[in-house]
Amino acid sequence: QPLFPFCPNSGGFPDFFGRTVPDNRRACSALAGIGESLPNKQDVIFSKMTLLANMILLRNPIDPWFRKKRITLQGLTASDLQAFYMEQGRRVKPNTVIHYHAVIHRALKYAVKMDLISVNPADKVDRPRKNGYQANFYSESEIAALFAAISDTLIEVPVKLAAFYGLRRSEVMGLRWDAVDFVHNTICIR
Repeated sequence: QPLFPFCPNSGGFPDFFGRTVPDNRRACSALAGIGESLPNKQDVIFSKMTLLANMILLRNPIDPWFRKKRITLQGLTASDLQAFYMEQGRRVKPNTVIHYHAVIHRALKYAVKMDLISVNPADKVDRPRKNGYQANFYSESEIAALFAAISDTLIEVPVKLAAFYGLRRSEVMGLRWDAVDFVHNTICIR
């Protein structure tokens, strides 16, 4: 039996253990511990969007990779996971591989809890490292060119606020008039 089985056209979805769960208004996932079909919903509760996102990740690339290698839940090793992470790391950014790891780890943690496996192989694998953030700053001439390009446009004030104060786009767009203190000439970012 594959590690993460899927049969979306069979009138239901098999869960992590191969049991078919009817596909009626209840979301169900091959990831045990994530689906709403769990007997004890208080163990792990996720939104439908999280469930959908994890199902998409399982369908591609996680499930196909393990199916192709014919790796089953009982046969899964830390080196299998490491090979998966290394291969994906050549294809996608490290933060995406970290997300794959979180999804797989959560499923395997639940498999341990249900006594399907004795040890979570994902515990033995080092979590992939995050991207190193490299900030880029405009030079004085680039700022001058930007300000000339946006002069007398609708975006002039938001761009200048971001440039002068280092605000993020969401912070600029979230500003309200009550955040501006005209008496003390200050802006309060919340």
